[in-house]
Amino acid sequence: EPDAENSISGNVIFYLMLDENRLWIGTEDQGLSILEIDKEIFHFYQKNPFDKHSLSANSIYCIYKDSSGNIWIGTYKGGINLHVKGKPYIQFYYNYPGYQNSLSVNDANAFWEDEEGQVWILSGSGNLDVYNRTKKTFSHWNLLLWIIQTRFKINLNIKWRGFMKTGLTWDINMKLILQAYLRGI
Repeated sequence: EPDAENSISGNVIFYLMLDENRLWIGTEDQGLSILEIDKEIFHFYQKNPFDKHSLSANSIYCIYKDSSGNIWIGTYKGGINLHVKGKPYIQFYYNYPGYQNSLSVNDANAFWEDEEGQVWILSGSGNLDVYNRTKKTFSHWNLLLWIIQTRFKINLNIKWRGFMKTGLTWDINMKLILQAYLRGI
């Protein structure tokens, strides 16, 4: 029951991430729930138009913890929300039309961090953005074009799932693909 204190904030779950003793739960239209497993207590986070430090959107598509302990939250149409470890606030990343170093679109479906600490972001529209932490900028790739150009055949670990408006798309082992790309295959 979404309104109960001991329940998640919504009935449709998009993503789960286990982090130490916390279960992060991304929902459709109801924000983020975090369960403290040992205490059996839920914390709820939602977009609040009157609070500039709240989530930027209530549909949470993916959650990722990077090697520095930062939590990346991918939303539908709300860009990326980044909770930097040890900070009491969220940083936001959006698409700014005309600014090439911003996100390519305002949704994120998957994150992956490479060996250099760059964070790769896959969107539902087939865009692949790479965040360079040193420069604090994004570079952009079209995933389908990138796959064709690198002649990489995707035949490993493919899991089909449905997405609104885009039909079928896939979850793939991003590490294998991105390693292939970085090595110039």
